[in-house]
Amino acid sequence: MSKTSSTAWQCNYTNEIDGVKSATTLSQTILDILLSKNKLAYARVDDSLRVVETSCNFQAFFHRAEPLEGTLLPKLCEALIGSESVLREVMQGSLPEYLLEYVNDESGAEARFLTFHVWKNWGDEGGLFLLVEDVSPAARLEQRAVQARNELELLRRELDRANAELHRMALFDALTGLPNRRYLDEQLTRYVETARRTGTPFSLIMLDIDEFKAVNDLYGHLEGDDALRILASVLRTSIRNSDFVARYAGDEFCICLPMTESHQAHALAARIQRNLAEITRPANLRLTISLGIFSVSGQSPQAYTPQALLARADAALYRAKREGKNRICLEEAP
Repeated sequence: MSKTSSTAWQCNYTNEIDGVKSATTLSQTILDILLSKNKLAYARVDDSLRVVETSCNFQAFFHRAEPLEGTLLPKLCEALIGSESVLREVMQGSLPEYLLEYVNDESGAEARFLTFHVWKNWGDEGGLFLLVEDVSPAARLEQRAVQARNELELLRRELDRANAELHRMALFDALTGLPNRRYLDEQLTRYVETARRTGTPFSLIMLDIDEFKAVNDLYGHLEGDDALRILASVLRTSIRNSDFVARYAGDEFCICLPMTESHQAHALAARIQRNLAEITRPANLRLTISLGIFSVSGQSPQAYTPQALLARADAALYRAKREGKNRICLEEAP
């Protein structure tokens, strides 16, 4: 080797050594900072799973004042109890690492969120190397994020419940629990469109309580409200699942009967009268109703609007009133 080559080799070797020393110094500085800030702590464990060497801040991670050398690693904290077999697998090289997350709140101080990394110590001493990392800031941030998500979910559910209640209030009558006029208008439009499209019959019943003002005057408005609830209950239990009943206004109710011809609608009206009489007879409550029916057959021209159907059924109801009340009047489309 020439003198020039030897000098160059020595310079390269010296630079490499200086680089290693510089990297080592930097690593030591970083480790010292992490240890001083209590972000990390470490310990060496022998083959019997006893702690034999620790960093100066190791006991602080477990809120202990006394040195922890000589302590069995599984007894260091509750989270490690019963982990002996796994630790020995790491020591034997069967597992590359044992990772454990642990919340240390044993002494009543502020809880610390710790992550344990346990590796096999490949040095001459054997045993294990334990690195404890304080991840409390990130864990608390995650906790707050989870709490915020939970609170948002609760708010969303509460909003859904409030919206459902607003929807119910908008479409249902508070006194009787039946659909209201607004809901009736929506459904009647759909029923009429379906009858037109399919050419099926459709019937509409309008009814009200006879002499309802007299009921209020005789028994009081609270009893009048009870009468409306009783009638609503009778209507609800008398109709089919495919039918639709709503409180139209005051003591007036409306029943939509899809795919129902006039004689079927008349039979339902008579059944409602009987059911009402049966339920009010034990209470000695004289409560009768008049009903008006308007039916459109599947073969008749489908030129009737929802408003026209309501007007014709209402006209039949008032005819029943004029003819003596407590009766059923029927009109059919020509």
